[in-house]
Amino acid sequence: MATVLVAGGEFTQAGGVPVNHVAGWDGAHWAALGAGTDGPVRAVASMGNGAIAVGGTFSHAGDVAAHNVAVWDGTAWAALGEGTDDTVQALVGLLGGARLVAAGRFRAAGANADGTTGAALWDGAAWTSLGAGGSLDGDGLALALLEGETVVVGGRFSRAGGVAAANVAQWSPATGAWTALGGGCNFAVLALTVYDGRVLAGGGAGADGAAPQLLQWDGVKWAPLGSTATAGLDGDVAALLALSGQLYAAGRFTHAGGAAAHHVAAWDGAAWASLASGVNHHAAALVEYNGGLVVGGHFTTAGGAAAASVARWPPWAALGTDHGSFDGAVLALATLATTEPSPTPTPTLEPTATAPEPTVEPTATADPTPTVEPTPTFTGAPPSPPGALIAVLAVLITVAVAMAAYYYFVRRPARRRGAALFSQELTHESLLPVTQMIELQPTAASRNGRSSVYAELDES
Repeated sequence: MATVLVAGGEFTQAGGVPVNHVAGWDGAHWAALGAGTDGPVRAVASMGNGAIAVGGTFSHAGDVAAHNVAVWDGTAWAALGEGTDDTVQALVGLLGGARLVAAGRFRAAGANADGTTGAALWDGAAWTSLGAGGSLDGDGLALALLEGETVVVGGRFSRAGGVAAANVAQWSPATGAWTALGGGCNFAVLALTVYDGRVLAGGGAGADGAAPQLLQWDGVKWAPLGSTATAGLDGDVAALLALSGQLYAAGRFTHAGGAAAHHVAAWDGAAWASLASGVNHHAAALVEYNGGLVVGGHFTTAGGAAAASVARWPPWAALGTDHGSFDGAVLALATLATTEPSPTPTPTLEPTATAPEPTVEPTATADPTPTVEPTPTFTGAPPSPPGALIAVLAVLITVAVAMAAYYYFVRRPARRRGAALFSQELTHESLLPVTQMIELQPTAASRNGRSSVYAELDES
């Protein structure tokens, strides 16, 4: 199983690749999710089954009309109904993968906008309000999921589902009921998480000018994190994350617990600590990735080294070559677990039971015609001749050699001797004048001589 890191924000390039506000990191490279969106992405959440939801301020995802919220299924973009009429700031997926809660600055979600101000539920088919009393009377800016699918909503509002709730409240999908968390928070809640069994809320300056704070809810009351006046942070808190027994905070601050901590810090349950020299501009997002911390924001360096908008800790390092190469801020981070598809096994088919064929006794017939074996065809070199053929060839060669020897050493010399004698006789007779040869009557001796020459030639 592989884990993909998904980043959303105001960028259009990541790692030198056009990505249009949303990108995926596979551990080695940044890649686009299709054609991305046509506006900034401010929220990212896993929906399970390899799908991820993004929210922000856009009208299209890929080539699909999608108003401020859309889903990427690993292959293509899809809209979630009619979407929302304004910016989506936060998303959280519920168990099962089909349902999703969105929070934002919108006043209507879906075709039936009743009671969907600030927060709405996607039930897998349509947008609905959170509870019979509706949603919020203001903006939803942060979401967290508790055990049993209870959703904590933070933002800038005074009522949730008709219940008085100052900037923070919880909603139960099982009952559809809203519950206030004590007296709430006197500042706009921008970040929520669960740490050591408690809900933590961080944010910016409240409407009454109160300084930004980080508070914890223990189930009974809200209290500061730390017991001294210098225990908190000196600026806005934009993101919170519980990881490996520590609480991480990111935002627009330069001190934590009175000590220097540039825009990101860690709380171990007793005191704050900086993460080396931090990042050089405010941070906006936190997520756990492969056992480490990944931070996103508006910065250009992390730990003093170049890291454009996203970096990991520990130690500080950019993600990808050329320091990540993001050309804009990273505002949201989430992880997506993916599984390589397994090949579908070919089913083993059991033979179909059939009635046995009746046994037929063979009819007595004459001896069958013998089967003639076909002459083999060779595609390579011709086969070697059999031994019998080799023996016959050897005899023939021997006879031929003997006849040739007889001719050249016996018969040919005899023919040459006979020819020489005949030539001699013709030569002596040719010395006589022609007329004399005509008149000359051969004697018995000469006839006998010629006869003896021819007889020798015949014998030869």
